[in-house]
Amino acid sequence: MKHHLNSIFSYISWACWSIITGGCFLIAAFLAPLTFFKLPLLIPDSSQIHHYSTILMTSLFSAFVPACLIAFLISTMLEQTNFRNDFRDHRVKLLCRETLLLAGLIIWGALALVVVPEMSEMVFGKDWQNPATRVLFREQHVLSTNLVKAGLLITLIIPWVSNHSHLLNSDSRT
Repeated sequence: MKHHLNSIFSYISWACWSIITGGCFLIAAFLAPLTFFKLPLLIPDSSQIHHYSTILMTSLFSAFVPACLIAFLISTMLEQTNFRNDFRDHRVKLLCRETLLLAGLIIWGALALVVVPEMSEMVFGKDWQNPATRVLFREQHVLSTNLVKAGLLITLIIPWVSNHSHLLNSDSRT
């Protein structure tokens, strides 16, 4: 029974990992370039196309980032299932894992609860045409991009210190 439970936890952990990494790569490699570079070529006479592209990507990002936070939170809860044994047997690995999980929660939480809502408010607000709003949006965009990179990096490292990924501990498969 414990083996089946560990298999389920492993599957859920990998699914959460895939949501974050797959979504980040999909947005960065395909959706953003399509939205900002291909779409203007298809509608060359529209003076508002960049604004529409920004609305589209902000809407997508507003839905995606909370999904990342939820996925990371689920992964964090699953990692706590073996905390007592890890504290006794693998303190360094536990310290690394818990530090990464806390940093990831802070990053994805800041994105989902503060940065992206502020960006959405700017894009969908009536002050969008104000140059000061656009400058602030660009600053928030740089911040959000850097936070996503950091969150993605942490997400990519997590499986190496995870209880459920089986990357470092081959004996856990038995």
